[in-house]
Amino acid sequence: MNKIIYLLGFMVLTLVMSSCEDYLDNEPDNILTMDMVFENKNQTEQWLLGVYSYVRDPMWGLFYNDGNGALSDDVQIPLAQAEWGGWAVKAQQGNWTSNSDYGTDVWGNTYKAVRSANLFIAHAKELPVQGLSADSLQDMKLQARFLKAYFYTKMLKMYGPFPLIKDLVETDASIQDLMAERTPLEEIVDYLDVELLEIAEELPFVRGEEATNYGKPTKGACLAIRADMLLFAASPLFNGADYYKDVENTDGTKLFPQQYDATKWQKAADAFKLFFDEAGSTYELYKEYNSQGGIDPLLSLMHMFTASSESNPEVVWARPSATISDWMMATAPRSSGGYGFCGATQEIVDAFYDKNGLAIDDPNSVYTEIGKSVANDIRPETEYNRGNSSATPGLVAARGTYNMYVNREPRFYASIMFNGRYYPFTRTRVNYKYNGADGLPSLDMPVCGYLISKMTHDDAQPRNGYVPYYQGIMIRLAEMYLGYAEALNESDPTNTDIVTYINIIHERAGIPSIEETYPEIIGNQDAMREYIRKERRIEFAFERDIRYNDLRRWMIADDVFSQTPTGMNVYGRTDDDFYQRTEAYTGKKVFLEKEYLWPIRLTYINNNPQLVQNKDW
Repeated sequence: MNKIIYLLGFMVLTLVMSSCEDYLDNEPDNILTMDMVFENKNQTEQWLLGVYSYVRDPMWGLFYNDGNGALSDDVQIPLAQAEWGGWAVKAQQGNWTSNSDYGTDVWGNTYKAVRSANLFIAHAKELPVQGLSADSLQDMKLQARFLKAYFYTKMLKMYGPFPLIKDLVETDASIQDLMAERTPLEEIVDYLDVELLEIAEELPFVRGEEATNYGKPTKGACLAIRADMLLFAASPLFNGADYYKDVENTDGTKLFPQQYDATKWQKAADAFKLFFDEAGSTYELYKEYNSQGGIDPLLSLMHMFTASSESNPEVVWARPSATISDWMMATAPRSSGGYGFCGATQEIVDAFYDKNGLAIDDPNSVYTEIGKSVANDIRPETEYNRGNSSATPGLVAARGTYNMYVNREPRFYASIMFNGRYYPFTRTRVNYKYNGADGLPSLDMPVCGYLISKMTHDDAQPRNGYVPYYQGIMIRLAEMYLGYAEALNESDPTNTDIVTYINIIHERAGIPSIEETYPEIIGNQDAMREYIRKERRIEFAFERDIRYNDLRRWMIADDVFSQTPTGMNVYGRTDDDFYQRTEAYTGKKVFLEKEYLWPIRLTYINNNPQLVQNKDW
């Protein structure tokens, strides 16, 4: 029986119709049967694009609009931003409930996307006369399956167990079929494990260079998402956590694993190894080289996010369109025409190593935070020349820079816009002091005294509204390296691959190997665990919601997120006053144990008596 499009409004769990509706409403009677939709090649392609539209933007979307990245301990947004949609500020203070309309409705949008994907899989057909071949149709359906699996992995990380809808639920289904209960977590993980493996078998290693192919999934993307999902499932949050053992459906079915299972770490490690074996040769870390033929760490790190897709072999999967301009404006200093409020905390500033790969509190470190530098900090290995108005190659910190920011590793300079640093567009140095060009009393300022320079473009002109195009990275190869190292350390702590893959990251970052810096941690599971966690924090600083999810899956968020962030004294008018470690004025931060998982919005709970809420929400 033909299903008419307006019936899409009657969706599983009372969800509304997909985003594909708009272009279908062009018929005079506003009714278009499913058969009619998929008799047209263009409409078929547009339907699939509608499914893609639910992929959350990895730049400003995952970071700020949806709040997840901005909730981490590495970022702080002014309290005043709560009035302008910065709901993360409210959430940090514990001001949210299951009835709060915060961020994007991930639960609802996921089911819209899944239903749209299922409709496509069930009804799309080959149209040889119009140029839609059987092979093309098969690939399009694989794309739809991939997207559905990806959406479910994001849902899993955010909410834990959810009603797993595998196939299309027709609109004439029974109430019992529509009122689905939550599926136990391990059943979801097993389904996604098998599904992603099956999809990966059929997807190509690479796609053509046509613009229409960019952002479409490949074998590598599929295997990467699978490995990342299994890493999350092996982590403490989903591996026998006591807090969630009593969460159950109305029939008494337990939704979370009841005990710790060490073999899950090995399964995750095997998944990363499969990625390397099957698709690893397709990718490599993005690197630029200096005139001596060596790796230029700073240019490599800075351009990794802004390089064109064709020249960036590190990208495993990307979203062609991203809110780049929003990111640039939020992180650009006010004096450049930006908003200058999206800032870094002192805690992430302190996390970066010194130039020799040592922690700043290591007694052998060259780090100091007393006084100012008496000479330019010039690195011969980089040809970066935008550190001053004279375009001096290798200059990362000019003479007179506060010593806290001198002699730091290249990733620090690729990530942090510290006070006194040169800003290429304005050809001036940023000034976050009180009454400074980028500081108080304006609310467009970083409350901890640091802006973010990572994932920004040196050629951007905020005041002129010009931001060069670059993609939004969803997954990059470095995530596979450090994910593999973590899974191996938990399952096989003496495996030499742990050090090998961390050292690959270090080589590009321009710092020495572990053997040269901390050889004593090799084979020491506890010490290596802390090292890997810190390495993830540094390497993936400010990227999507990686840090936020890491702290949750490790179940240390209640300790970390409840700490008041610190920074420089932005009320200071002089250098002596400004360069003082100070608690940032952010209000009291709260992270309750229930916040390890998000609440299901009350609307969905009320509409489905079979749907149980996450614990304590």
